[in-house]
Amino acid sequence: MNKDIIIKPKFVVKDYFLVNLNLYAKMPVIWLLPLILVYLLVIKDYLEMQSKDYISRPSDDLFPYLQIGVLLLVIAIMIYFVYYSTKRMLTNNPRLIEDIHYILNLDSITEKGESFEMKHFWKDVFKIEEKEKWYLIYLQKTRALVIRKEDFESKEQELAFRTLIESINVKKKLK
Repeated sequence: MNKDIIIKPKFVVKDYFLVNLNLYAKMPVIWLLPLILVYLLVIKDYLEMQSKDYISRPSDDLFPYLQIGVLLLVIAIMIYFVYYSTKRMLTNNPRLIEDIHYILNLDSITEKGESFEMKHFWKDVFKIEEKEKWYLIYLQKTRALVIRKEDFESKEQELAFRTLIESINVKKKLK
């Protein structure tokens, strides 16, 4: 396989939002805030209510509805910020306006635009993961290059891509 595979990516907010949600979900720090909130809002109050010298409050009638509502609101805000930052990244990045191509061969992945060219060698790639609608080429543990399956010109090109990534020595998770 000596032929280069050239892919013209399209940057669709919905797809990149889902990818970013997936990447953020893998970060332990992201789970820390909801877990702390569950403890502070639900478990702590429940334990206090079970103690012998507990004095009831008017808000006890709303327990745990109010606490669960606050937790859901915080999670919704976190998801909104992921969406907002993804949309802002895709609309404000001047490089994404350019005509960009990914060139893949046995040695490397090259991101080539009109004003830039970045080369990532396969030996430096963390792992490759296939999802239902895209391939993720992890350049770092939480940073991935996204190749949407829709961006392949044909099934033959996708098959050539799969053959290429199966032939390289990188950790992979393919379907």
